[in-house]
Parts: sequence; C-alpha cells; structure tokens
Amino acid sequence: MKNVKILIVIVNYKSTNDLIELLDSINKLKYKNHDILVIDNNSQESLEELKKYKIKLIENKDNLGFTGAINQALKNYFGEPANAPVVLLIKAVIKPTITILIKP
Repeated sequence: MKNVKILIVIVNYKSTNDLIELLDSINKLKYKNHDILVIDNNSQESLEELKKYKIKLIENKDNLGFTGAINQALKNYFGEPANAPVVLLIKAVIKPTITILIKP
C-alpha cells in the first residue's frame, strides 16, 4: 500500500485563521498523495484567502455540527470517481504535527 491516497477532511467554524495555519502545515508535508476537503459550518467569516490552496471547499448555510459536516464530506467525496482508502478527520482549531506512516 505504498503511496496510498489520503482524504483530509477539515471542519471549520469561526476558526479561519487556525484553518489557514493548518493548511500551511499540510502543504509542508512531504507526502503529497492527498485530497483536502474543507467544510465550513456557516462561520460568517471571509474565506477569500482559502482560494490560494488546492482544496475542495463546501460552505454550509447552516451549522451542521462536527458530525453532520463529516457525514456531508464523506457523502460528497465518495460520490466522486476517485476515492481514498484512508480518511483523516480534523477540526480547524487543532494544530497537529502530522506524521503519516504507511507500512509497505
């Protein structure tokens, strides 16, 4: 399973600055075989700066909560032809150091 595709799902609610910091961290990863799907739960913040990132953005008119946004993301992504066997779920306010380990 070398170079397996990873779907990174990030749920954002009024944390756009943290989201930008998180996306910058993800962009520094050496592992590039990933898609990023951001669900914004009606933050009512400007998301203009997100246009510079290679992400798929879904802007909700209502706050679906974390679980509702995750369900929406998975339904949206896996309805497309390409899919990922590994899914990483993140809240935008979390600032992880991401290390991805994959056994051959």
